[in-house]
Amino acid sequence: MPIKSRAVVIPRRNTVELRTVQVLEPRANDVLVRTAFTSISAGTERMLLDGRMPHPALLFPVVPGYETVGQVVEVGSRAPKDLLGQWVYVGGARCFRGVNPAWGGQSEFISAEAERVIPLGPIDPATGV
Repeated sequence: MPIKSRAVVIPRRNTVELRTVQVLEPRANDVLVRTAFTSISAGTERMLLDGRMPHPALLFPVVPGYETVGQVVEVGSRAPKDLLGQWVYVGGARCFRGVNPAWGGQSEFISAEAERVIPLGPIDPATGV
């Protein structure tokens, strides 16, 4: 069952909205991350907003963001259990239903393969992006 999540969505050129989107449930090797911090690229995401990034995966509506820091709140059955509760960095996500993940990091929740998350250890989460 998909998870409801608030996300930044670019539905069309030069328009940004905060919407509720559906995040696919984590698979066996995935983790679910609750986002705390994400960044906005003044170059790449500005071009995406302007409609200057023609690529099938970047068709509107899209969820931008390719740098996410958050806390692992769920682990799949085959994902490392020690990731649960850890603060991690995730380089984008492709876990949405109904919107394209233009890297997909600017969402309240993201699901990603456990091997793609980088535990922050002693690094302050606020400085992780």
